[in-house]
Amino acid sequence: MACIAMMKSMIKILGTVYILWLMTWVGYAQEYEIISAGNVERLQSVQHINYADFDADIEIGWFATNVTATEFVVFDNNNNLYHISDDDEAINTFRYVDDTEEQLFAVIDGTFTFEEFYILYTIDGKYWINDMPFESDGIPLALNSDAEALYVEVQIDSELIVYQLDESLHIISQFTIPSDSDQPVMRVGRIHLPMIVQASFDGAIDIYDFDSVLGEFQVADVPAVFGHINVSGTHFAWSDPNTTYLNLLELETGENRIIAELNGLYAQYYLLSYDASLVLAINVDFVPNVIAWDTSTGERYDLGAYRECERIPDKVELSADGTTLVIGCDTGLDLWRIIDETETD
Repeated sequence: MACIAMMKSMIKILGTVYILWLMTWVGYAQEYEIISAGNVERLQSVQHINYADFDADIEIGWFATNVTATEFVVFDNNNNLYHISDDDEAINTFRYVDDTEEQLFAVIDGTFTFEEFYILYTIDGKYWINDMPFESDGIPLALNSDAEALYVEVQIDSELIVYQLDESLHIISQFTIPSDSDQPVMRVGRIHLPMIVQASFDGAIDIYDFDSVLGEFQVADVPAVFGHINVSGTHFAWSDPNTTYLNLLELETGENRIIAELNGLYAQYYLLSYDASLVLAINVDFVPNVIAWDTSTGERYDLGAYRECERIPDKVELSADGTTLVIGCDTGLDLWRIIDETETD
């Protein structure tokens, strides 16, 4: 175990950073309720953004979203990136990559900060963020952000390096997450703040923030291969390779407890609410559904089906303000929010 005092200090600092980050980003009156166990029964699909409504050949469910999940960047089959919103049928070209046989194009990740979107993509093996080249000796895995910086995670051989960039995409600093040649590790998910989780085959979990080890935990004798940290950075929800149990690890104390028996129930995506009171599972046992568990009681909620898709969603995310579940697939985006109680009468 890492020093508990150090972990408590880091958790408090990260929580303060997140609140300041959210206040800096948002600057708006909260329009929707934050999703939690207390209102999950009112969580419903409230809007479909249909790709068929746009004059574009979009069949890809990847998206990048702003803090409130009201604006999105998506891309089509012809290497065009588009900016769309949840209240407008207009679609605007965000960035264009020439569609030629010589140019192999792929989006890697996207994020929203400094009041604009940043998209990490590759063309013929060279990496770009928006229209600026990103020089790398390795393979960029993810692009993340807070109110003050962008973060690019790069795999170089067996090491994971996190680069911190300013608004002009200049490298401010970097941090190398050490590798353990004697104990293989797996990177778990795409983590906010930015936080990175690595799980060892022997059941150890190492959690890093940008410049230090946040926590080292031994939680089981099996790896935590499926998981998600809440945006506020206080808890890690996870499951083992056989999806036997759903667990919740409290990062401040190191306490790990079983939330529910899964008995092999397999979910494509796990998400943890801002207050860690709720675990959401999307596409469980290859069914287009949304299921949730109350982390205090273990009570399960079957919330229904998401929009019709031809395949498993390409991306699922909780908005940074905690109010919106976004499910992206080949037919479009499905937005789930807490509906007003009067609408359920």
